[in-house]
Amino acid sequence: MENKKVTIILILIFNIYFLNAQVVRDAGIVVSPIADAIISVSSGNNIEYLRDGNPETFWESGNALPDNYIRSREQNLFLNDENFEVTTNKYIMAFDGNPDSKAEVEKGITKIKLYNRRPIKFLSLKLNTNSEVRMQIIFSNGQVIERKYNKQDNYILQNFEITEESAMKEITFQCAENFQLFELAAIDKNITEWIKFEFTSPVEIGVIMSRHLNSDGVDSIQLLCSNNNVDWTKISNINQKAIAIVSMRVNPEIYAKYLKIIYFIKPILYKKASLRELAIYDQYGQFGIPDSATKTPNTWKESFGVNTIWSWGYKVSSKQIGRNEGSARFSKLTNLVRSYHRIDWDIAKPGDTPEFILRETSTDSIKNKWLNWKEEYGIWKTNGLQIDACVLFNNEYFPESGWNNAYYQARQYGEEFAGFFMDKELVSLVEVGNEPWDYSSSLYAEILKGMTTGIKNTSKKFKVIPCGLQAYDKYLDLNNYISNYILPNNDIDGLNTHIYSYIFNEKGERVAINPEDPRSETWSVNNLKKWATANNYLSDIYVTEFGFDSDGGGDDCIHSNCVSEYEQAIYGLRQALIFYRLGVKQFYWYYYANVDWNSILHNRSGLVSNYTSGFQEKLSFKVFEKVFDVLKDMKFSAIVLENEEVYCYSYINENTNEEVMIAWRPTSENHKDINWVDIPLKKNVKSIIDITNPETKISYKKEINKLKIALSGTPLIITLR
Repeated sequence: MENKKVTIILILIFNIYFLNAQVVRDAGIVVSPIADAIISVSSGNNIEYLRDGNPETFWESGNALPDNYIRSREQNLFLNDENFEVTTNKYIMAFDGNPDSKAEVEKGITKIKLYNRRPIKFLSLKLNTNSEVRMQIIFSNGQVIERKYNKQDNYILQNFEITEESAMKEITFQCAENFQLFELAAIDKNITEWIKFEFTSPVEIGVIMSRHLNSDGVDSIQLLCSNNNVDWTKISNINQKAIAIVSMRVNPEIYAKYLKIIYFIKPILYKKASLRELAIYDQYGQFGIPDSATKTPNTWKESFGVNTIWSWGYKVSSKQIGRNEGSARFSKLTNLVRSYHRIDWDIAKPGDTPEFILRETSTDSIKNKWLNWKEEYGIWKTNGLQIDACVLFNNEYFPESGWNNAYYQARQYGEEFAGFFMDKELVSLVEVGNEPWDYSSSLYAEILKGMTTGIKNTSKKFKVIPCGLQAYDKYLDLNNYISNYILPNNDIDGLNTHIYSYIFNEKGERVAINPEDPRSETWSVNNLKKWATANNYLSDIYVTEFGFDSDGGGDDCIHSNCVSEYEQAIYGLRQALIFYRLGVKQFYWYYYANVDWNSILHNRSGLVSNYTSGFQEKLSFKVFEKVFDVLKDMKFSAIVLENEEVYCYSYINENTNEEVMIAWRPTSENHKDINWVDIPLKKNVKSIIDITNPETKISYKKEINKLKIALSGTPLIITLR
C-alpha cells in the first residue's frame, strides 16, 4: 500500500511538472479571419498554403496557355455567341471549348465574322484535313495574316500569338475538300485568375498583409470586396513586383463577407499567378487591441534608456575622453544605458576564464589589454547611469561550434560574470544575447538557461532577460520567434524585444511609419504580454532597441526608411510615450550616435551624428533631454485621449503631486499642420511648451472641463496647476 501511495505521488508530481513545462507556442498570435474562410480559386493547387502563415509556401494557378483557356468562358471569346457569327450553326461543335469534339466543315470558303472591338492576342486551332486548308485573318485596318495547314498539322493544337494592334474583323477558311475543325479559340484580353474568400458573416478589414511577388507575365493584381458575391468594390491595386510582405491599411475600415484577388496575366505561354500569403485584420492589425492602461510603477528615469558601446565611439577608454562627453553627456537625458558587451572580448571560447577576472591579478595573459570593464563601467556609474549589459554573441565572431557543452559552459560564464560585476556593483540587468538568430534555436535555449542559472545562483540581485524576440509571427524572416528560443521553467525576469516602426509599403519599399499606425511594431508589445501570461512568465516587457533613421548633425540619410531630423524627434518621443503607456518596463533608444559609415538601415538612428561629423546633437537629443528634465521623476498616470485625432497622456510626480499632460496628433505627414481639438481637463493650465521649440507660442483656451488647443504632430507638454 505504501509503495502504491509513493507511485501515485510521483505520477502527480510528474504530471504537474509536465503540464507546467508545456509552452503555449502561439499564444501571442492574432488569428486572421482568413483562417476560417471558405477559399475557392479559378485553378491551381495548394489552396491551404494561402493561409498557413508561412510566406515560403504558395498557391499557384494553372497556366491558361497554351490550351487551358479554351474551356474557360471568361477567357475564350468564342464561348460567347455575341462575339462572333459563322455562316451555319452546324459548325457549333468547333466553338464549344472541347478540343476533342469536332464539326465537319464543307469545302469552299467558310467565313467567321467577329464583333469584339479589342485586338486578338492569342489564337488556337485544331483540325484534320486531307487537303490544304488556307486560313486568313482580316483586321479592321486592312492587314491580313495568312496561314496554311496540311496533313502534318492534323490533330495538333496550333497556337500563335498575334501582335497586330487593330481589331480582328474576320477569319476565313478555304479548302478544296471537306475538313474537320475540332476547335477554334482566341483571347482578346489579359487572362484572369482569381482567389475568393467567403466568410461566415461580414468581417472588419482594417489591415491587409500579403506576399504576392509574381513573374513578369502578371500585368496587374486587384483586390476587391463584396457583401453579396455579385457587386464588387475595388479596395486597391497590388504591386505584383513587391518582394517582401506588404502591409496595407484600409482606413476607414470596411466590412465584407467576400474578398477577391484578381490577377491579370499577359497571354504568354505557361504563365501563372501565385500568392504566398494573405491575412486580414481589424483596425488593430496583427498586434491586436492593447490592454487598458494602468499607472506605471517606474518613473520615466527608471524606464527610458540609450544603447551604446565601450568608449562611446571615441575608440579609447572613457577615462581618456572629455569630462562632458560619453556617459556624462548622455546622463543629461537618461539614467539607463544598454551596453553591447561582446562575449569574445571576455573569452576566446566557451569555458575560458573571462579576462575581466584575469585582469585583477595580471595583464600578461590578457589579449584585450585596452579593455577594462571595471574602469569603463565605473565611470558610467559615477555619471549616474544604471547599466544593462547585453552579452553579445553570434556566429560571425563567436561560432556556435565552440559550445560543446552549452548549458554548463554558459552557467560557468554566468557565475563568473555575476560574481565579478555584482561584487563591483556595476551592472543591474543582463541580457543573454542581442540578436543571436543565426545560432540554432535549441543551442540558444540551452545557453539562456545555463547563463540565467549561473547568474541567479550567484546573485539574486541581477535581473536577467533573453535576447530580442517577438511573439506575433512564427515565420518572420528574422527567425526570432519566441517559442523557438525559450525553454519552459526558465528563471528569467521578463521578455525582451526589438521594435522598429518600419514596414514594406505597396511598392515593396521599406519605409518608416508613424508609431500610432496599427501596422507599426510599436503595438507588438501586446503579443508578448499575451504570450507571457499564457506561459506563466512575468509580463515585464523590455524594448531594448527602438529608433528611427534620419539625417542631421552633418550626416546624410538617403536609404528608403529615412525620415527627417524633425520626424525622428517627434516619432521617437511619441513611440517612447506609447511604450510607457503600454507598461513597458524599460525601453532603450538605438543608437546613441550615427554609425561612421554609409547610409544604410540603422546607421543613421543616432541621437547625435557620427564621430567624423563631431557627434553633433540632433533634434532628437534635445527633445529627449527636455522630456527627461520634465518627466524624470514622474510616472505615467492615465490615458486622457487615444484615437485617430488626438493622443494625450497624463503623468504625475507622486512626491510633489505635480501633474503634466503630453498631447499630439498622430500624424503620418504634414506634421506641422494645426487642428483645434478639445481635451477633457478640469484643472487649470500652468504652461504649454512645444517639445521641439520651447519658444513657440501655443494657442489655447481653457473652458469648463476642457482645454481647447491648437495641436499638431509635435508633442506639447502641458503643465497643470
